[in-house]
Amino acid sequence: MDRLRQDVNYAGRTLLRSPLFALTIVATLGLGIGANTAIFSFVDAMLLSPLPHPDPDELVTVWQDFGSTGGPTREWFTPPDYEDLRTANRTFEAVTPVLSWNPNLTGLDEPERVTGLIVSTDYFAIAGVAPALGRGFNAGDAQGDARVVVISHGLWQRRFGGEATALGSTMTLNGLPWTVIGVMPASYQAPFVPGDVYRPYQLTTFSAGCGRGCYVMRVLGRLRDGVTLAQASADAAALAARIREAAPGEKQGMELRVVSLHEQLTGPVKPALAALLGAVGLLLLIACVNIANLLLARSAVREREVAVRTALGASRRVILRQLLTESVIIALIGGAAGVLFAIWGVDLLVRLSPAGTPRLESVALDSRALTFALALTLTTGMLFGAFPALQLASTNTSETLKESGGLRTSAGRRRARSALVVAEVAIALTLLAGAGLMLRSFARLQAVDPGFRAENAVALQLLLPAATYREADAQVAFHARLQERLAANPGITATGVVSMLPLAGDNTDVSFLIEGRPLPANREEATAADYRNVTPGYFAAIGMRLLRGRPLNEADRAGAPQVALINENMARRYWPNDDALGKRITEFGPEGPWTTIVGIVSDVHHRGPGQPVRPELYLPFAQRPVAGAWLVARTVADPLRILPEIRGEVRALDPDLPVAQQTTLEALMKQSVAMPRLFMTFFGFFALVALLLAAVGIYGVTAHAVSQRTQEIGVRIALGADASSVVSMIVGQAMTVAGIGVVIGLAAALLLSRALRTLLFELAPWDPLTFASIAVLLVAVALVAAWTPARRAATLNPVKALRTE
Repeated sequence: MDRLRQDVNYAGRTLLRSPLFALTIVATLGLGIGANTAIFSFVDAMLLSPLPHPDPDELVTVWQDFGSTGGPTREWFTPPDYEDLRTANRTFEAVTPVLSWNPNLTGLDEPERVTGLIVSTDYFAIAGVAPALGRGFNAGDAQGDARVVVISHGLWQRRFGGEATALGSTMTLNGLPWTVIGVMPASYQAPFVPGDVYRPYQLTTFSAGCGRGCYVMRVLGRLRDGVTLAQASADAAALAARIREAAPGEKQGMELRVVSLHEQLTGPVKPALAALLGAVGLLLLIACVNIANLLLARSAVREREVAVRTALGASRRVILRQLLTESVIIALIGGAAGVLFAIWGVDLLVRLSPAGTPRLESVALDSRALTFALALTLTTGMLFGAFPALQLASTNTSETLKESGGLRTSAGRRRARSALVVAEVAIALTLLAGAGLMLRSFARLQAVDPGFRAENAVALQLLLPAATYREADAQVAFHARLQERLAANPGITATGVVSMLPLAGDNTDVSFLIEGRPLPANREEATAADYRNVTPGYFAAIGMRLLRGRPLNEADRAGAPQVALINENMARRYWPNDDALGKRITEFGPEGPWTTIVGIVSDVHHRGPGQPVRPELYLPFAQRPVAGAWLVARTVADPLRILPEIRGEVRALDPDLPVAQQTTLEALMKQSVAMPRLFMTFFGFFALVALLLAAVGIYGVTAHAVSQRTQEIGVRIALGADASSVVSMIVGQAMTVAGIGVVIGLAAALLLSRALRTLLFELAPWDPLTFASIAVLLVAVALVAAWTPARRAATLNPVKALRTE
């Protein structure tokens, strides 16, 4: 312990003699450790930490997979399929359906649209959570038409002021009274979507008219004790075979997939987070290499000190221990600075993360992150300190003490510093290549034409409650009156209604038959399209183009012949050598009724700019109204300024109808690329820092080499060498080192860029333009970094240079 205290005291005095040197290392290390700790906090919360449920490994989701026949690989369940799973399974403790429910809450100060879930009586046992107040659902709640709900802690606070009298009181949801029987704990988060209210799943209600083709529910389950995921998957495979037999047409090729809930929630972001963690790890590695280079440069100053201590009896082991102690102390100070950087970094990550990022509420600089920071700090201190310490501890005592006091660097140490610069350049190029690929991919994503005009357009979602707007005529009339009132507003140029807004996350499709063609023999031959119910003004409001045929009009109402518009993609796919106009399709079998295609409109990327366009049907809203729809309004100026007026018109028509959601189309566009933008930003930042560190490394090695060769350069100049030859010599040597690093970096980048394949949009991970551009950039930076010390060397006074020791 005394020896350690002595080493620490000596290391402290040594660092205080070179405060600028120590500060440089602390800042470099703090940035690297801080960035790694912040990213680790993000990754740990999303990928590494268990779900906040008892025995989280037993929680699974079950999906229907039609991938073998070209269909979706993760399809929801139908009520009959769920009943088969519930009654026939042997590996689940229990399963529950999870259906979305978004009722309007009225009867209080302000109407509000709340998010809700419809779940079975087993839901709370499966999730391993019980209401903090009151009770959950029982068997009686699932019978008949019992209207009871369990509410979230947030809704309890917001609407009932946290009073216990909320239990037993009624809430008006979609115009009907519901009794509050329980309040969830404040910490509970539903696994799929936020839940303000939970209502019981009643089989008789949801199975009516909803057969094997009615995909409306997710399925959550808990495995029995000791059952593995593989066993559950085998049991599900046997059940899938029975379901296929029961519905051979609809379920052809269907398999059941059992996926852990953790994988379900985090799987989509896992590749991006892994790539980000790798990138920030490379940043720390290049910081360590840079610091090792600085320590090697400083070792020339300390050679005589080490030689004297060795001559006085200090062993190599003692010298090594002292030098590593200094490195660890610097690392600890850098780690403390890194924690401060990490606090800021975690806050920045949370603020920049798009809405819907899984488990974002769990991201924090907790004890696990601080433990990671400490371990990383100690490892880093040993990593960057070991190589310079070994070099310095191997100093030749007699040769060093014979020198007259000038600073000399051995050939081995010069080679070591050059090798470190090669490593810096190679790592920097790898990071820059990744950032370049992400940047080019994002640019291509941004360049995708969404198929509509996002500027000066606003959208509001309205969910008409069945108690008030049960009849189709009432739904059509409400939207017609609202659009008439808005048409009188001089700040609005067009309005329209659509059942599902582009980029809002809602999509649904329908299978259909084409008149005159045989019935499809299997699912692969089936004809299907996404569909949307729209009013005639929708296309002008959102900025879509009519390419051929006629638009929808007011004559396309209930009782009139059924018509539809289709997009270009659908026309090309199903009528590649014919004109789709005038053709007829039906969703209801060969007996009809038939829908006539009267127009073709431009394609829209409804699912996001990175997703392919699908066949689309646009059906007249008046012929097929829906209770939940979006109002789209195109405005003269800033759409946000017109929002209060639109909301006022809604309240004037129905004071109890809340606006469920509101957004501008530009905000939806930004949201659709928010995750790629986030990862591109951080990749770019890490690559920029790596580039700067590489430039500093090249500059430092070149400047140090010039200082060591001052006499030699003076002799060259005295013998007639001109400035250009001196510059060429020094720059050439620096560029040789940089060039080797570039070649190694290109090879490493080609191998590692494959990990980015799933994150790139229409760009190969070995894109030659990106790699060539990055290589040229790094060579240019290396040239600039080497040029300054080279010019300084070329202007040396030979007389003064020859007097230098």
